[in-house]
Amino acid sequence: MAKRYDNVRITNAVDGTVIEGHDAVEAHFERERKLAEQHGSTLTFQLYRANLAGTTRTDVQGPRLAELRIAGGEVSGTDTVAAVKQRVLPALLGDHGPATHITFVFGGRVMRDEALFYADHFMLLPCWVQVVLSDVPFADVIAAIRQRPA
Repeated sequence: MAKRYDNVRITNAVDGTVIEGHDAVEAHFERERKLAEQHGSTLTFQLYRANLAGTTRTDVQGPRLAELRIAGGEVSGTDTVAAVKQRVLPALLGDHGPATHITFVFGGRVMRDEALFYADHFMLLPCWVQVVLSDVPFADVIAAIRQRPA
């Protein structure tokens, strides 16, 4: 007899989304299983350059310029966000040039440079981190995104 998840509730620590009930929990586990099969225990860094002149939220975010996937084990439990930036940025930036501000965003939240990469961000692998290049503080990028229509 298959295990039932009628009394199970899963709360996403990042955004507070709640999954409950057998069918919803089964569907969640299936999505997670497929992600793990396809991507393994990896970190994928997606590079964007903010464009404050954009007329929509998507325009402000800018197109994805590059993507870098690394094994999750390449980042240790004691690494800070700043340490991870130092290691991944040279390979990720390529010909996309420098920026005044380089911000890591995970789960819709800014990753602080002094924070521990894994422990302070409730991360499970595989996961995706957005890397946003901008010439203004990231708070200005967020303000521009909020002012634009979807």
